[in-house]
Amino acid sequence: LPFIEQFTKKLLEIKKYSTDPSKTASKIQIICSQSTPGDEGKLMAADIPDASWLSDDDFAHELRNGHINIVIVGADCILHEGRGVINKVGTAGLASMCKKSDVPIICCADMWKLWDDIHPPPLEDIFESIPVDLFDRVLVPTD
Repeated sequence: LPFIEQFTKKLLEIKKYSTDPSKTASKIQIICSQSTPGDEGKLMAADIPDASWLSDDDFAHELRNGHINIVIVGADCILHEGRGVINKVGTAGLASMCKKSDVPIICCADMWKLWDDIHPPPLEDIFESIPVDLFDRVLVPTD
């Protein structure tokens, strides 16, 4: 499984065994943003048990209205020395919305997405560079 899916499933597992009865697995809901174009979020929701998906606009609406507690995004590339994250256009806006809504946003990426070169990769129109300070954490597996 890609690291972001492993991370999401691990969060579910941790919450499932929480000693706080208000945080049982039945209280946890994973909602994936559709992630257009390409529908990666819709596809991920199909791979995670009991997950659902919303259109990107509906997801943003739910976030602004306080119905989302944490956002986890993937990355197409993590730039050298923490200079940024490359992901689909719209990620920077989502991260800014999270900051304004006081909702933590975590970026997860597999190790092979680390960019060792000091020069960023060429970007196609569907990608943007996002400053790492828009994320609460950028996570990459250690082994």
